[in-house]
Formats: sequence, C-alpha cells, structure tokens
Amino acid sequence: MPDPSLSGVAVEAMRLQNGYALAIDARDWELFRTVFTPDVRADYPHGVFEGVEDWLGNFIPFHDTCAWTVHEITNHVVGSDDQGVWGTCYGWIRWTMKDTPGYINRAEVLFRDRLREDEGTLADRPAHAGGCCRPSPWLRSRPGSP
Repeated sequence: MPDPSLSGVAVEAMRLQNGYALAIDARDWELFRTVFTPDVRADYPHGVFEGVEDWLGNFIPFHDTCAWTVHEITNHVVGSDDQGVWGTCYGWIRWTMKDTPGYINRAEVLFRDRLREDEGTLADRPAHAGGCCRPSPWLRSRPGSP
C-alpha cells in the first residue's frame, strides 16, 4: 500500500517538474524561478550550477540560440529515503538551433529531484543524465534510483 502522505507530494512534484518544462519551452524565466529554490544545485553533464541565478546564467544564453524547444515529461515517481523526499521523471526533449533550422536535436533524460515540502518548490536537481546534440532519434539515459 502506498504511503498516503506521499500522494500529495506526488501531485506537487509532477506540477513542479512539468512547470520546469513549460518555463523553458515558453522562455518564462520568472516561472522557472518559482519552480526551484534560490539555492538549487543543478547537476548536468556539461556543468554544475549553484543557485537558480547561476543556472539561468547558463540556460538563458543557450535557449536564446534555440528556435524552439519541446519538453515532454512523464513517468513521475516520488518516494522518500534518509535524505528526505525525492521525485523522478523522464523527459524527452527536442530542439532546433536558430543557425541550423532543418536539424532537430533530441535527448532522453532522467531527472531526479530533491523536494522541500515546506516551500513547495524543488530544492535540488542532483542528477540530470542524458545526451546532447545528435542526429539519432533517442539517446541513452543512465538508469538508477534517486
């Protein structure tokens, strides 16, 4: 039987993870700031960002070079361990760069987040495993538990 206290957390985690995707695709950086705590730690293959402003310092210039992006977020799961509450989901991301409009980049990503229940925002994005620009339709993601 699932832990009933995690049911509400599951809905909130899904809302926040989908909010992340919407914020990027809409280039709504104010919405992005509401999804994460100011002290978020974002760990990507190309770098680690300490704080939401550091993260956006990388994200905004990159996304300014994109003609469009589409994030599909699915398979939301939440749980808890000795470090607190976590939420995980998969993302399928497509984007086109302005300088190569005929080329669609794709990535398959596993997002793993730590949640702060008292603030209603994602506190940490410790693992963002996935690929980068490749012509293949799907890139591998590293399996693993949060």
